Amino acid sequence: MGGLSYYRLKSTDLDGIIEFHGVLAVKMKNRDPEILIYPNPSLENFVVASYSGISEKNYSIMDISGITIQEGILVPGINEIHFDVRLDPGYYIFRLDDSQGIYKKIIVR
Repeated sequence: MGGLSYYRLKSTDLDGIIEFHGVLAVKMKNRDPEILIYPNPSLENFVVASYSGISEKNYSIMDISGITIQEGILVPGINEIHFDVRLDPGYYIFRLDDSQGIYKKIIVR
């Protein structure tokens, strides 16, 4: 989350002398939207994605080799995503197409 954070540097010389330096305030920008995927691992053919963003975003589900298996649109709030095909047990990648791209691991059992 964004906000103001305070940091103070402490340095220790090779001879063991410790020196503290002034406090520095750093204003943090808001982070990318949060995505929670559950159940994870999934025993079923769907997952639920809770998305805290403010606008719709495209998503894709890929296998670990990077091949896209499914694409869709994620809306703010709770999204139930049913897989278009039956996924074999293993690891998959959920990617939200955002300015920096957000990746989450999905495990199918």
